[in-house]
Amino acid sequence: MLLPRKWAFGIVEPSQRVESSSMLVSNTILEKLKAKQIAIRYAFIPNGDGTFRYVETPVDTVASDSAEFKFLQEGLIRNRLRVTLGALVYPLSSRAVPKKLRFLDHSHIVDLRKCQGGYSLAPGASAVVFTNEWVSLSKDFSAVIVSGVKNYKLGLVIAATLVDSQWEGILKLMITNVSNIPQPLSIMQDVGRMFFFGADGEPIADSSLIDTATHHELNWRHIFSGEIIPFDKPREISSTDVGVAQRLTVLTNFVSKWVGVALLPLLATCVFAGFNVYQRFQDMTKVSEVVPELKSSVSRLTSKMGYSGITDIEFREGATQAIAAPVSIRRGIHLEPGYAACSLEQPNDNIQLSCRFTGDSEQHILQIEAHQDQPSKSARYAVHWAVIP
Repeated sequence: MLLPRKWAFGIVEPSQRVESSSMLVSNTILEKLKAKQIAIRYAFIPNGDGTFRYVETPVDTVASDSAEFKFLQEGLIRNRLRVTLGALVYPLSSRAVPKKLRFLDHSHIVDLRKCQGGYSLAPGASAVVFTNEWVSLSKDFSAVIVSGVKNYKLGLVIAATLVDSQWEGILKLMITNVSNIPQPLSIMQDVGRMFFFGADGEPIADSSLIDTATHHELNWRHIFSGEIIPFDKPREISSTDVGVAQRLTVLTNFVSKWVGVALLPLLATCVFAGFNVYQRFQDMTKVSEVVPELKSSVSRLTSKMGYSGITDIEFREGATQAIAAPVSIRRGIHLEPGYAACSLEQPNDNIQLSCRFTGDSEQHILQIEAHQDQPSKSARYAVHWAVIP
C-alpha cells in the first residue's frame, strides 16, 4: 500500500486520521509521540562511556526528556523502532540460576545488572525477557515486534509479537538461541524491531482482551521495589497490601531455604515409625487367626516405607557435570517410582544436584547427577539420598 507523499514526510492534517493497517513512518511516529497518542519510556539510558543510568521515576513520555528522546531517535531506523533488553531474564529450564546472578531471592530469574559480559544463553535454550521500553498505545494504533537480520545471524531469535491497541506497560518477549554456541544477553542489547500501524480506532470490546492489553502496574519501579513479582500476572496494588506481600515473600523464601535441611530428619523419623509399625504387625501375625489378611497388610505397609543411603559423586578435572554410579535399591519388593531427594554431605552453593528414581517389580534404580557453575580440579563429594514411594 502506497502512502500519500505528505505522509512520507510525516505531515498529517489535523482533520485526517491514519488509515487502518497503514504502517507509520519515522516522522509520523515522532509526531504521535509529541501528541501523546503513542507514549514510550526507557528504564535504562546510555551514559556515552559504555555504562548506563537507571531512570527510577520516568517522565510522562520520552518526548519530555532530551536524553531519552535522543536515544529514541537513534533507535528509530527506517520507520522501525529498535527494541532493547531490560534488566531481567527468565530462563525456560529447570536449573536454578547461580545465587550471584539472581534477582533478589528468585531462584530462576537472572538479574542482568549483575552479569559482567552478559548472561550466557546456552545453544537451543529459550528465555522470557522484559524490554527496556515501556509503551502505551491509544485505540488508534497497534504494533508488531519481529527479529532483526543481525540477530538471526547471531542465532538470537524472538517470537513475533503483536502489541494490541490500548496496551500500556513494559513488553515481555521470548528469545531463543538457535546457534550452536552460547550467546550473551545484556541490558540494552538490541533484540528486535517494532513497527507501528494505524488501527481502526474502535475501543477493545472483548473484556478478556482488555485484561491482556492493559498492564498499567507493569513497570520497572514496581518490580524493583518488590511490589510486583516478576513474570507473574500484574495486579492492582494498594499501599496497605504492599507490606503484606513483602512479608509473605520473606516468609516463603525462609521456608523454602530450610525445608531441604529439615527433610532428612523427617525421612528418618518416618522410616523409624514405619519400622515400628511393621514390627507390631509381625507380632500380631503370630497370635492372629487371620494370618493371610495380616500378611497382606504387612506387604502394603512395606511398599510405603522409605529407603535412604550415602553414595559418592566425582567431578573430573575441568568437568562441569558428574554422574554417580546408579544406586540399586532392594529387589523383590513392590516399590513404585516416587519422590527422590538428595543433598551434599558438605553444602556447596556452586553445585546443583538432581536425582531421578525409576523401578519395576524386578529392579529399582536411583540416578544422581551434579552440575557445577565453573570447572575445577577433580573432587569427590558424599551425597545423601532418600526415596519415598
